[in-house]
Amino acid sequence: MTERQLKQFRQQLIQRLTELYRSVHQDVHETPLLDLFLQEEPPRDEGDESLRDQLRDLRLSLREQDARLAQSIEGALIRIAEGTFGECVDCGNKIDIGRLRAVPWAARCVDCQESMESEHRLRPPTL
Repeated sequence: MTERQLKQFRQQLIQRLTELYRSVHQDVHETPLLDLFLQEEPPRDEGDESLRDQLRDLRLSLREQDARLAQSIEGALIRIAEGTFGECVDCGNKIDIGRLRAVPWAARCVDCQESMESEHRLRPPTL
């Protein structure tokens, strides 16, 4: 990977991380208002209450996804600083440049990513 490509990936990652942080910051400011709005009117029936619960759960789930993505992006920025960006964290092989263009925070090559996902699907969740 050339120095120019590395610099472009770094800028792209920083830009995406900045967007995530701005989104979270905005959500933090809007959430109390939204919660207040949702609590102003009592639910008219169980369906209304269920919808409120689903919206609340969806917001929490989206925040968790954003947090995981931010961690992945920060990991990629660390790998750039360490000089290991573009190398699979599992096998050490080069990650295809096309994959990095599509998912610049990718930490694994396609084979290792598929293997990891396959293991997670086979493993039952723990309580």
